[in-house]
Amino acid sequence: LTNHSSGKMGYAIADSALRAGADVTLISGPTNLNPPGVTKLHSVTTAEEMLRGVNEIIADMDIFIGVAAVADYRPKTVRSEKLKKSDASIQIELVPNPDILASVTSRSSPPFTIGFAAETTDLVPNARKKLREKKADLIVANTVGQGGVPFGTEFNSLILIDHRDEIDLGSGTKQLLADRLIMEIAPRYYATNPSSHS
Repeated sequence: LTNHSSGKMGYAIADSALRAGADVTLISGPTNLNPPGVTKLHSVTTAEEMLRGVNEIIADMDIFIGVAAVADYRPKTVRSEKLKKSDASIQIELVPNPDILASVTSRSSPPFTIGFAAETTDLVPNARKKLREKKADLIVANTVGQGGVPFGTEFNSLILIDHRDEIDLGSGTKQLLADRLIMEIAPRYYATNPSSHS
């Protein structure tokens, strides 16, 4: 999964997985990036569409990597016409977006699941909490700094977290870090699914 704010990282991971020999299905929100030559590409606009796309394909997936920085909330009401400016204040009611990662891990037979945690403070504790609460196999943590970095840039810093350890994947281009991440995911997936190793 990827969207406009996490597109470069998501597309880099899809490319790395392809080069590692995987069949890759990419569910992508709006972006101006050229997608890698994935096996299947699903273009979506909203969090609800992204969840529907995941539900349509997840039963056939061995590994799920949720990179998209999906907003936690959305407006309850969407207007088709422009809201005219006035001197009166307005209130916008927000409702929760679906939790796509939790919906994947709550399945009766979930795939090997990797989520991302973009944090502004307490990176590892917050990411480890997400790992437990979402029941994921791995969480990839990165700090969001001033100006929204790493969103919209070519560079990132990642820490891979499992239920015992933390592996610092270092800093570098998103493609370099994607390559490192795929190299870490593969042996962990095969350790839990030895019959899948060919």
